[in-house]
Amino acid sequence: MYTWGRDEGDGRLGQGDELVTDEGAVNVPLHVYLMPEPVKAVSCGGFFTMALSCGGKAWSWGGNDLSHVMSSNGVKEN
Repeated sequence: MYTWGRDEGDGRLGQGDELVTDEGAVNVPLHVYLMPEPVKAVSCGGFFTMALSCGGKAWSWGGNDLSHVMSSNGVKEN
């Protein structure tokens, strides 16, 4: 899975805290190294991304100001 676009420090591109950008812009697709499994489906919002793995696990990352990103136990995490 690859992402590109704008990341303003909220993790919406799935690159973790190590992503260094020029004013938040990523113009070249980058591999989402944080995904431990192959991806079956993806859905994106303006500030978050969700993925369904081939193994049936749901993953989400990015901005969480409206509780888009939740852990498996329902606790909000960024």
